[in-house]
Amino acid sequence: QPSKKPLTSGFFLLLGKIIFSKNTSKNFGIHHFCGIFMTQGVFMKSMLTSALLMVLSSAALAAPMTQKEGLSGSIDVTSLYKLRGIDQDNRSPDRAIPALQGQVQYQTKQGLYAGAWGSTGKFGQASAEVDVFGGYRNHFGPNIQYDIGLKRYAYSSDISHNWSGAHTELYGKIGKGPYSLEVARGFTSGVNKNDTYVNLGYWRPINAKWDVLASVGYTNLDHGKDYGDYTIGAVYKYEHGLSVTGKVSGSLNQDATGTQGRNRFIVNVSKAF
Repeated sequence: QPSKKPLTSGFFLLLGKIIFSKNTSKNFGIHHFCGIFMTQGVFMKSMLTSALLMVLSSAALAAPMTQKEGLSGSIDVTSLYKLRGIDQDNRSPDRAIPALQGQVQYQTKQGLYAGAWGSTGKFGQASAEVDVFGGYRNHFGPNIQYDIGLKRYAYSSDISHNWSGAHTELYGKIGKGPYSLEVARGFTSGVNKNDTYVNLGYWRPINAKWDVLASVGYTNLDHGKDYGDYTIGAVYKYEHGLSVTGKVSGSLNQDATGTQGRNRFIVNVSKAF
């Protein structure tokens, strides 16, 4: 489908320019990001993100990936809701509070998808989080997958009304084999505008039952202290979509995140359907 190549490649090039522009606030450019990680000793090669942009802007678009068409989802019980190295439930900074979480998603054969994800907890004055998202998945050639989309985060003290603190971010992901790179950029004034998050992930099955995972991320805040985060863990897969994950996660700069960024051991039980 030659007519789609310029459109898709052009979109990724535009996404890269938006996210990695050196003209954004605090001069958060691609070399700034790589330099921060080198300073912290996490990444030793500053070519990683430059290589990503080169792939995004020049790769030819192949036919759509084979996707699971229709409705899917999961129900999870986790010992702690932690996102990007930060404890999300603010009821007690000294103990982990379990949460019930779930997701539902519909995807077309062509790779378009939309869904919602929710969690119990205490987020400021809100007692629930419900995120809605939508996007498009495909691949470059046989081995490089990508995913682009929008996500809207919302919180409520009453499920029927009084939604507050909602904010939106644009995200892009690219992966090859066990490796993935994700970039997200906020767009909501007064909440997350110009905030940028970058995450390098690793997920590999080691046999039919066990997977290992690891990731390192960096959050650049337009207003606030920047910080890195990490996760390392393993997944045990039972039959019928049941799995158990154990992982350690936290902030790499707890001077910036405080007790919410402390290192935590988290257990998650998930049932996919």
